[in-house]
This record gives sequence, structure tokens and C-alpha cells, in this order.
Amino acid sequence: MKLKTLVIALALVAGLNAAPAHANEQPVVESLTYSPGEVDLAAASTAVTVELVVSHPAGIENTSTYLTLSNGSSSTISAYLVRTDNPANPALTKVTFKATINVPRDVNPGAYTPTIAAVRNNSSAGYQYATSTFTPTKNNSVVGAETALLIRNNGDLNFDYQTYNGPTYATNATLNFTNTAKYNSNAKPIWKVGEVFNPSDFFESRVSGLGFDVSSSTPTVCAAANGKLTLLKEGGCSYSVFTPKTKDYISKKYDSSVTITAARIKPALVVDTVTAKLATDVGKTIALAAVYNYVGGLVLPQSTTPLVCLGSGSYAKLVGTGTCILTYQTEADTSYAASDLYKQTFIVGTATPVATPTPTQAPVVVKMKTVTCIKSKKSTKGTATKKVTGTNPKCPTGYKLKK
Repeated sequence: MKLKTLVIALALVAGLNAAPAHANEQPVVESLTYSPGEVDLAAASTAVTVELVVSHPAGIENTSTYLTLSNGSSSTISAYLVRTDNPANPALTKVTFKATINVPRDVNPGAYTPTIAAVRNNSSAGYQYATSTFTPTKNNSVVGAETALLIRNNGDLNFDYQTYNGPTYATNATLNFTNTAKYNSNAKPIWKVGEVFNPSDFFESRVSGLGFDVSSSTPTVCAAANGKLTLLKEGGCSYSVFTPKTKDYISKKYDSSVTITAARIKPALVVDTVTAKLATDVGKTIALAAVYNYVGGLVLPQSTTPLVCLGSGSYAKLVGTGTCILTYQTEADTSYAASDLYKQTFIVGTATPVATPTPTQAPVVVKMKTVTCIKSKKSTKGTATKKVTGTNPKCPTGYKLKK
């Protein structure tokens, strides 16, 4: 082997022998769990066992670490977590820290989230790092507090959590809707007399099954009932949209004031009459009188009888015989209500005259009458009396009515 080649080979072998067995890395927090995952301050025991598992290929230096639990406001709970391998084995690659905490009964209920003091790896690795921000283990199913220790008081958690997103029409609000297709900043309520404001159209619940309610401090202008706000008359409306208090969450609300203006107008449309068409007209396109909306735009006809006719612009295509029915209607917007549905109906080729029934006259009831006639003194012929029957009976000649 040439000298140059030998030097390169020896250098490569030396480099391989000097390389570390693993890349520089931070200790990893594998889990942080509580047992039980929640306690009640009114219960007989408030003891909670906390267990922290940290790993590093070169081992862990710390023999303990400091845990702080906070509910985000005024209450904190602290404790030292001590290694369970005693005496500590510095080469142990996975270490468990543990402590049992008796939760003080004077703390506020709530969801307590953890922070831990830094845990470092052994310096024997040739470097030393500490644990950084970590994601605690999921311990429960309460939305927003899945990794927290839950502390209740007589069952109430009183978790202070933003339980809704919205509203869509608050220009100064940060919108983080989950359903971005439905909830967006373009969706706005119509604050006019006669309208009904439904919070579910503009707010999104962040907690499954937790609905919205609404209240009003101006009930003569806008009245709240059954979770909706009915706009009664013009004026100032002050209202609140809120999620109710539950065993888990405190109530969260959105307050606002708006001005209620005059009701939307329902536009009237002018639809002309179309005369009946012949069977020979099938296949033709006929002109219709144009129908306009409140701003002068064309209202397009919609056919409910596509086998007879099809509407397009101000025309109708006749495709078969029968009754053609075209409808016209304008949609609602922020200023106008939707119009009534107008119908334009005409016959194509199969006009059948409506049979007019001949009235049946009631039978005439004829009342018959019978009278008795007697022979007059001057008459020499006939019987002494005769009976005559008829509607207006009269005695024959030589007889007179017997009285």
C-alpha cells in the first residue's frame, strides 16, 4: 500500500472511532400523568400522584425536578418530583420522577396546567442540554383542558375557557372558526324590524353539545326567547349572546348594541298573461313580457313544467303539449325581503274547455183542490151534486159552489 493511501485510511479509521455514538440531543419528556386525573375539594381525599418520565441516550443528571401547576389566575400548586431509582443511576436512559401531592382545600377549582424545571442529560455525553417546552400527556376529555389536572369543588370545575368562536360580524375580533366554509367575515345579521337573529348562524361552539342562548336589556325593541332575538321595532337594541354555565365551564358571553331600522320591503312583480298556444307551436320559442325587480334588473322565469316549457330570460321554449307554468320571485337581500312567488300559466296545444254543467231545475209541486158543486134551481138536468178536482176547480154550468 502506498504511504498516501495508508495515511488516508488511518485518518478515516481514527475519525470513525472518535465519532459520538449518537447526535447531540435534548432530554425528552415522554409523559407527565396524574393519578387520579381529577379531584374534588369536597371529597375525603385530595391526594394526587404525579409521575414524570424523561429519557436521554446518555442518561439523566437530575435527581429531582420542580413541578408547578397553575389554573391561569391566582392559584398555583408546587411540588418536588424525585427520581424513583434510588440511589440514582446516572447512566439510566429513561428516568421516572414521582411525587404525591395533597391538593390544598383552599385553592380555587379549575384546570391546572403543568410546567417543570429543566431536566438535563449527563455531561458524560460530551455536551449537556436541558428539557425545553413539552406537550403534557392527555389526561381527560374536557375540551381545552385535556392535559391539565382537574380540581373541582362539589362537582364544579369552573374552567375559564373561551367556549365559542365569533361572531363573524365583529370586525375587531380574531376569527378562528373550525368550519371556515360556513363561518366567515361576510356573514352578517340584518338588523331590521321583523327579522329574527339566531346566534348559531354567526357563532361557532368550541365544545360539542354546548349551545348558545341570548338575552336582551331592551325587550321592547328586541325580545329574546328560545335562544333567538326577535326585532320588534326601530330603536336601540342591547343584547348578549352567551354559552351557559355547566359543571365544566363558566358562562362566556358576547355583549353588543345595534340600531334596529325599518323593516325590509317585499317587492311586487308585474307578470303579464300569456294566451294559449296551439299544438303546432311546440318547438317554437315565444317572447314573454319582461319581469323586472325593484332595481330594474330582469327576473328570470323558472319552469315547474319542464316537459311542456322551459324559461330563459324573457323567452319560453315550448317543448311539449300541456299546461306551462313559469314562476318569478326575487331573493331577499339586506334591504328587501323576498317577493311572493308569482305564477304565469298558459295552455300549449291541449286546451280542453271546461264543461259547464246544466243546472237541474227543481220539480214544481202542483197542489190539487177538490170542491163540491150543487145543481141550481133553474137546472133540470144532472145529479143534485158534483165534485170537481183541479188546481183551480170551477163548477160546471147549471151548478154552483156549495158553501
